[in-house]
Amino acid sequence: MDVEKATWDIMEASGDGVTDSVPQERVFLVFIAVFSVLAVADLIAYTLVTGHIWEDFFITFRCSENLVDGDGLVYQAGERVHAFTSPLGVLLPALCHLLTGKRSYLAALWCFRLLFCVPAFVGSGIFLVRSLKRSIGSGWLVPCSFLALFFLFDVKAVSFSMNGMETALMLFFLAWSLFGLLGGERGSWLAIGLAWGGLMWTRPDGCVYIAAMGMSVLAFPASRQSRTGVSLSLLKSAAVTTAVYLPWFLWAWWYYGTPVPHTVFAKSATNNFSFSSTLLGWMERASWAFGPIYAGWARSWPVAVAFISMVLALFAMFYWVLARSDRFGRCLSLSFFIVSFYLATMEHPYPWYYPPLTMIGWLVLVNGVWRLLVPRGGKVWRILAIAILSAILFDTATLFTLTTIQMKRQQALIENGVRKRTGLWLRDHVGRGETIYLECLGYIGYFSGGHMLDYPGLASPRVVEAVKRGGGDMIGALLDVSPDWAVLRYGEAKRAAGNPLFRKRYAYVCHFSAVDELEEIGFFPGVEYLRYDATFLVFRKKKPETRH
Repeated sequence: MDVEKATWDIMEASGDGVTDSVPQERVFLVFIAVFSVLAVADLIAYTLVTGHIWEDFFITFRCSENLVDGDGLVYQAGERVHAFTSPLGVLLPALCHLLTGKRSYLAALWCFRLLFCVPAFVGSGIFLVRSLKRSIGSGWLVPCSFLALFFLFDVKAVSFSMNGMETALMLFFLAWSLFGLLGGERGSWLAIGLAWGGLMWTRPDGCVYIAAMGMSVLAFPASRQSRTGVSLSLLKSAAVTTAVYLPWFLWAWWYYGTPVPHTVFAKSATNNFSFSSTLLGWMERASWAFGPIYAGWARSWPVAVAFISMVLALFAMFYWVLARSDRFGRCLSLSFFIVSFYLATMEHPYPWYYPPLTMIGWLVLVNGVWRLLVPRGGKVWRILAIAILSAILFDTATLFTLTTIQMKRQQALIENGVRKRTGLWLRDHVGRGETIYLECLGYIGYFSGGHMLDYPGLASPRVVEAVKRGGGDMIGALLDVSPDWAVLRYGEAKRAAGNPLFRKRYAYVCHFSAVDELEEIGFFPGVEYLRYDATFLVFRKKKPETRH
């Protein structure tokens, strides 16, 4: 008989561990209270230090404002285009805009943060530590402390929970789902179905996480469960999910003509999927879960960052192969494996897609390290587990600090100093009915208030069709839709200047740049990401020549 396996099975079946007691429950309540206070302080401090508001918030919030103002849930009045991705991400800020008397985007954003994002983030962490405590049993305090700290220092989770994105809601519903699925309690199918419904209301790719979790618990059912029983429970949960999400699905279909967000069509027009490139990039994309925001800009980060991220991703992806007696860890690891493959299918997986995957990864890492080493007995193995987790925590905290500095400069120099200024200038110079073409729709589109033709067409079906006709080329699509104005990054403008037709049709007007400020600061980790958006050039269509 495998004594170790039997011991873990008993602890898992007993819920909080066979030696749990009333005093331990009190300790856990104190632990949760301390975590909650630290989490709130963490989120508020990061936000006050960086002042960061993500580009995509302004795309969604323009839809929110239009809804509140009576122009419909659209980006541009009169055009029924599903120009946002998250139903909750647009409706809750709209509610906050109403609650704050329609004063400003900043008032609505702070309301959204405090009423919804902060509680959701704290709730996510509570579900996480409860899940790990149930897996570890007695002796939960040290591993749960590490898990809590990993979550608090996960810079992408903190940043995208507070910068206007829907990430905190996604984390909450996912953590709730994991807690219900991996507990194995009877009757949990209802709670799981509600959590899954929340995932779908938060983001359409919530279905990927639902599928990954479902496949994982089917692959590794609890010892007291049959696969038939698990399948029936999952079907009941799926029925609840359908009932929860169906109202939005039907309304969106009626209102927009399709339940699929237009953002999906726009991004798919430029996504050149290849199975071979997906496999080749799988590990790299998985490693970004543990890297900085936009980890793809690797050349401006120390090599050690990419190496450590890769090691952590390898462990999270393949722990399910190593740990035969740990159902909790195996289910989580297989979910990480599946979702990381989904992200690898994208040509450009955006950084706000990663916090849910990273959250699963932290659970795998802490649970896996602890359960692989500590049950071997002796202080040496316990010290080794603590040393490994401490080293990972040091890396994570360092990354958090450096990325916070990066995003503070991003907000001051790029978002406020370049993009917002560009939008305000356009607001004063673009005529009524004139169109503006650009890629980064958020700040410039919001502050200009203009009629936007964005690439690849998040809010513009015209551009999506042009992109398809032109094979995905940005400059080709520009010439196809023939806007009155074009706002291009330096690299995009350089490509456009190489096109004779663009030179014939458009004239340079002005530019906005933070290059000098960045040069004055010098090198810092993540600077390449800022340089990418450091210069925007404004072009205007030339007036046709009049013949006499």
